[in-house]
Amino acid sequence: LHTGDIGILDEEGFLRIVDRKKELLKVSSGKYVSPQSVENLLKRSRFIEYAMVFGSGKKFPSALIHLDFSYTQQWLKDEKDLSFESKEAMIQDKQLIQLIRKEVVQMTKYLASWEKPKNVQIIDKAWTIEGGELTPTLKLKRRIIEKRYKEFIDRAYQNQN
Repeated sequence: LHTGDIGILDEEGFLRIVDRKKELLKVSSGKYVSPQSVENLLKRSRFIEYAMVFGSGKKFPSALIHLDFSYTQQWLKDEKDLSFESKEAMIQDKQLIQLIRKEVVQMTKYLASWEKPKNVQIIDKAWTIEGGELTPTLKLKRRIIEKRYKEFIDRAYQNQN
């Protein structure tokens, strides 16, 4: 059967569907990355509300990150004694960017090297169903997000050799 699904056999011999083939991205080394699997790992972080992994045809995957701003703001205030006037100011703070990069490394530590996002772009606008970035089942509309955030995506690979 050619269903377009990707499955693995577990220890007991049962087939488990883990992804859709069309959802995979292929980095320039020829390795495949399941963006949804990486995104699900990233969203385990208390700091990250949404993540989208991209990088098809590039040397490495990168991620667009939308923070859980209320949690992040409270954590920064309590733990680092930092406060910000706006989301825009917060996402440009070097300490916060470093924190999120460390969080991404921590969340993806068990992945193969080619699967790990090497660059992170933090955005301040929430993705919503009404905004067109999410389906009613809260799946990412990748093409729409890639188009709207082209500048951020391009920035992720500016210094790529």
